[in-house]
Amino acid sequence: MVTQRSIGIEYWHKGIREPSVFLQWLKQYQIFLSIFIAFKQAIIEWVWYNGFMKLFIHKQMNKP
Repeated sequence: MVTQRSIGIEYWHKGIREPSVFLQWLKQYQIFLSIFIAFKQAIIEWVWYNGFMKLFIHKQMNKP
C-alpha cells in the first residue's frame, strides 16, 4: 500500500535532485491544499448555520 505521505517523500527526494519535479509536486500540493481549505470553510459555515443558528432560533421561539 503506497500512502500519500510516502509519495510526497519520494517526490521530495526526487525534487532535491530535480527541482522541476519538486515544483510540479508543490503545485499539485497547493491545489489540494486550497481545495481542502475551501471545503473546510464551507463545512464550518454549514455546521455553524445548521447547528448553532437552528439551536439559537429554536431557543428564541420557545421563550415565554
